[in-house]
Amino acid sequence: MSKFDADKITKPPWFDDEIRIKKLFSWFYTRLKKHSNRKNNPRKKIDSNFFPHNEDGLTSWELLKSLESQIILISMDDDRSMFDYEWSGATVIFKAEHINILAEWLNIDNNEKLSWQEAVESWKIKEVRSGNVFDFEKLKKLPLLIKNRAHGDVLYRLKSVLLNKSELLTVRQLSAKFFWGDSKVLDKRINWLLAIYPDFKFKNRKIIVNCFLPNVIEKVVFIENQDTYQQLCESDFVTFEKTALVYTAGFRLSSERIRQEENVLLHVNHQNVTSTQVFVDWWFYQSKMTYKLLFWGDLDFSGFGIFKSIKSIFPSVELLLPAYYMMLNELKSGNCHSVEEREKLKQIDPVMTGDIIADKEILPLLRKLKLCVDQESVDLCVLNKNL
Repeated sequence: MSKFDADKITKPPWFDDEIRIKKLFSWFYTRLKKHSNRKNNPRKKIDSNFFPHNEDGLTSWELLKSLESQIILISMDDDRSMFDYEWSGATVIFKAEHINILAEWLNIDNNEKLSWQEAVESWKIKEVRSGNVFDFEKLKKLPLLIKNRAHGDVLYRLKSVLLNKSELLTVRQLSAKFFWGDSKVLDKRINWLLAIYPDFKFKNRKIIVNCFLPNVIEKVVFIENQDTYQQLCESDFVTFEKTALVYTAGFRLSSERIRQEENVLLHVNHQNVTSTQVFVDWWFYQSKMTYKLLFWGDLDFSGFGIFKSIKSIFPSVELLLPAYYMMLNELKSGNCHSVEEREKLKQIDPVMTGDIIADKEILPLLRKLKLCVDQESVDLCVLNKNL
């Protein structure tokens, strides 16, 4: 890359919100400054836990990869398992010639950062006198810069959060209570907060799981979209007579928690005392009951990403193949849309789901054609006959 091209590299709008990427780049900068006499490109190997195992982690990984060939290189680990996340074992290499760009992105010697450090130092004097001891040095190194808010005001409200002893609150409750009534201030800053104060405690938001249970349950079908879930709940299809339906909204973001009783609120429709208790016990690993498990979602990367997440916690789940074959027929007949039309370019390819048909047949076709079909296109009366 020429100097002229390098001058065009601008700081991504998401950079300050991506704490893990920013921390990685801070490590590169420190390494380069410490060994300024060397011209070697610093490199760092990241493990599976570098990014969270959810949609946020996948998005962060894609954002990091978007910088490849600009200021970094990424070397994948060829020995990683097909079920590992793509970043597991990857080596990130920073191009040393772009140290000045890195300094700019990290706001090194930036007036606002210096102003923050001065505010922390002034705040430190007051808090020490009051007997409140925080990690002031770490706080100076990791500024919490909020647009149009004075540093002193931010620090005052941060202290209120950290000294909150009244009750355990969710991140959004804490944010709304202490940061100007805005529940979303801490949404992308919780990792920053934990970096500053690792022992900080907050209450997890519970996952709402909606399910429809018949009197007798033989199989469970996970449904991606609300309209299809609703129509099946209201139907009297014989083939679904002994089928529990589960609406999977949000599962991809929290698959590891959906079977932990303390993290879930199960909302059951059409309750039968016996079947409900048996289902609940099975859901929370409290019985040895087994059901045939099926999944049906959109014919796109996001749908298969949800399937992959569900399969990680319900290993025996399979695709509801008649429904997928009907969507594939819709695709072949032209009743489909491109990834560009619905802005699905941001969807992340799940690569491997662990299901042979999905991995060997359907996903390769989606990659080749770049076409999608939504679940709602399927005529449920026809599907009922095909099952």
